[in-house]
Amino acid sequence: MPFFIHHVSNPYLYNPGFAGHEKHAVLFATHRQQWLGIEGAPVSTNLSFHTPAGNTNPISLGADLTHDRIGIFRYTTLRATFGYLVPLGVEKEHFIRFGLSAGLDQQQFDLEGISIDDDLTLQNALENNIFWDGRFGFQYHLENLNIGFALPHFFSNPLESQENMATTDLLNNFLVSANYRINFDPTGNLAFEPTILYNVSRRLENQLEAFGVLHIKDAFWIGGGYQQQAGMAGILGFKIKNLKFSYAYGLSGKEISAYSGATHEAQIGLLMGKKREIMKRKPRLSTSNHGEKIPEAVLKASGKDNRRKEKQEVVPDRKKAPAPVQDTTNNVSQENENIIVIPASNDVQAPRQPAEEKPTNQPMAKEKTNYDSLHFESLDKGKEEVILLKKADDPKVEPAHQQPDTTEVQKAMSQEKLVKIAPSRKLEHPLAIKEGKYIIAGTFSQESNARNLIKQLTDQGYQPNIGFHTEKQFYYVYVMSSADLEVLRQQLPLLKKSPLFENAWILSVEE
Repeated sequence: MPFFIHHVSNPYLYNPGFAGHEKHAVLFATHRQQWLGIEGAPVSTNLSFHTPAGNTNPISLGADLTHDRIGIFRYTTLRATFGYLVPLGVEKEHFIRFGLSAGLDQQQFDLEGISIDDDLTLQNALENNIFWDGRFGFQYHLENLNIGFALPHFFSNPLESQENMATTDLLNNFLVSANYRINFDPTGNLAFEPTILYNVSRRLENQLEAFGVLHIKDAFWIGGGYQQQAGMAGILGFKIKNLKFSYAYGLSGKEISAYSGATHEAQIGLLMGKKREIMKRKPRLSTSNHGEKIPEAVLKASGKDNRRKEKQEVVPDRKKAPAPVQDTTNNVSQENENIIVIPASNDVQAPRQPAEEKPTNQPMAKEKTNYDSLHFESLDKGKEEVILLKKADDPKVEPAHQQPDTTEVQKAMSQEKLVKIAPSRKLEHPLAIKEGKYIIAGTFSQESNARNLIKQLTDQGYQPNIGFHTEKQFYYVYVMSSADLEVLRQQLPLLKKSPLFENAWILSVEE
């Protein structure tokens, strides 16, 4: 099996389970000249293509052509790959993927000036120079972590005896790998990615490789590492639009350093077509009605005391007791005036002053929360809701049931950023943004970066959401939505008082 340093950028070189991992259709050409200056030193060339079959499609396809030359031996292998992804997570990129490759291998020999009259093995190999080749790969992926396992050969080489072929063990040779991308900032513009590859062989020496690569804005990368039996190596690359180029330079091992030059390896990659999203597991819809969800959301955000009360709260038997009925006569909870629910309709109005108290069957949280707002989606009604909360520990923040100061609103409106775009046309995308008005906390071209911001806001007690515009290829992280633009304009100055939302702006998705 040929050496390649560039498995750090194209792990499909060794493991068919990584087919489609780039989320694009990609074409890579990789060439390696090992131990320059030594006659018969290994020279390997690989041309590989792999792609997801479609957007949020579990199937991936690939093919690779490899030509390897070492000494008098020449090997040419052509394989096709079928991959299948099994999603494990709803929000995060969490999945396992399997890949199976099958094809043909042709071996040739440069026998100029060599007599093989007494070599029955080579004579047999000349007669049987085409044979089946196959491999299997597995990938486990959790956000920035990848773990791989691969069986690089299913079938024995005809150079081996018939006895060995009859007793071939698939685990005579296997590879395990692991890499993790460490992002130094939420946008992922600066990241470090260590990679370890271990090749286990029962007939040859085991081989360990370890590399670390520093990525800058996914447009430039530099790194280095060590290949056992090959020596130290460095790697340098850049990306211009859809074209990648990378070069690796390796030192010779101490055993042959006096007789050979360095090792050179180059790779060119081409990203083709639009980026495709990874399939995620479908969420399990809750059967609880909407009236029960409001107190659960508030209790979850209100801290330890509320969580204790939530545990002690007696949950009624839903089979026997009727579900609580939401009091829609007012937008204000009668047990806690700090909580205002804006109805999920096309004509959302600004919250009114609390009306006279009326009895209600709606259970609500007793304690005040420290957060500005929460947003969630009603799964049983398919409508978006907004819960507005005041900051209890900040005397400067107006109570949520009061209108913000008029001058403050006018000032915020004069400074606000309002962007209008058309709705997504390709609505088959699971995150395609729909018509409406949104307060945006961040815009990203990579879903992983948007998920990082969502995690930060969630850790602070907010419940953000994400929308994707299929034409602009942007992910929008929003913390509040409404059909009424004025409602968002009134709430924007309250949000901007938090450093988390000082750059928040309003997005209007409309025809």
